[in-house]
Amino acid sequence: MSLIAVVICTRNPKQDYFNNALAALEKQTLSKQAWSLYIVDNGSDPPVAQHLDKRYISLVSEIIIEDSPGLTNARLAAIKRTKEDLIIFVDDDNLLDPNYLEEALEISANWSMLGTWGGQISGIFTEEPTALGKQYYNWLAIRKLEQDIWSNVHFDLTAHPCGAGMCVRRIVAEQYLRVATQDQRHLQLGRNGDRLWGSEDTDIAYTATSLGYGNGIFTKLHMRHIMPSNRFEEHYLLKLVEGMTCSYYILNFIWGKPVPQSSRSEKLLKWYQSFFISNLDRRFEAARQRGLAEARRLTTQGEFASSHAYQEHRDINVDNKTLSFQGE
Repeated sequence: MSLIAVVICTRNPKQDYFNNALAALEKQTLSKQAWSLYIVDNGSDPPVAQHLDKRYISLVSEIIIEDSPGLTNARLAAIKRTKEDLIIFVDDDNLLDPNYLEEALEISANWSMLGTWGGQISGIFTEEPTALGKQYYNWLAIRKLEQDIWSNVHFDLTAHPCGAGMCVRRIVAEQYLRVATQDQRHLQLGRNGDRLWGSEDTDIAYTATSLGYGNGIFTKLHMRHIMPSNRFEEHYLLKLVEGMTCSYYILNFIWGKPVPQSSRSEKLLKWYQSFFISNLDRRFEAARQRGLAEARRLTTQGEFASSHAYQEHRDINVDNKTLSFQGE
């Protein structure tokens, strides 16, 4: 009986990266009878099915076609189609350690209070990262853990797993599907084309805490992420910081937290502080401010300003969700 739905959402994957991801899944220590692999083809041209490596055809349980663009739409298609109690989202350039699925299933059994969880992520670099790139590893979902961490504080990001290798209980996934169906502002979060928005992973983690579950990250879960050299270039990082900042504040707005507004004194303080930082830091701070400004615009006069949001997922008694834990 299949217990885990491993889901790869992809659009025009790089063949060598994709093959490496599939090869890593083929090496999993967990019995193949305990998990199924679903590939969501999100508008690839040519379709993934036409160039799937013959070595891995038998590994794939189903290829799901989702024509609506965007990672969120692809994930929702997988949630609708699969039935397993645990869903693990894997990107097409992720290489799971051989014991990843086995350890994830063990956490599912032993940590019933968690709705989502993940682990450590190392980079596989096509070229040595620049010094600038190394400063922004956290923005690129490269994560090294010293200890296990879990929390069920709603807006606390400390224990939120990254989307790469994210494990989600079925009950959380189905609630996320209901939320996104009722309030379609959620569908606009995440990567879509060249837009470097994020927060779709955090959206799922927020859904978990809204149901009374926690989120966790564990040292024993580890995977590697193939990182091309362009990810470490300044123009890419600036665009990433701007997009991620914008989507983060929009997500919080959807969940009932106002986008922060700057007072005149705060603006003066930032202007004064700008004289004491490097030109590089000034450019990145400007990217953050652009992202915040765009979030303000979109939530006051743009498509996210809608007031007909689905209420159930936003009625959260945060005071009852104050537990957190860091492992030894």
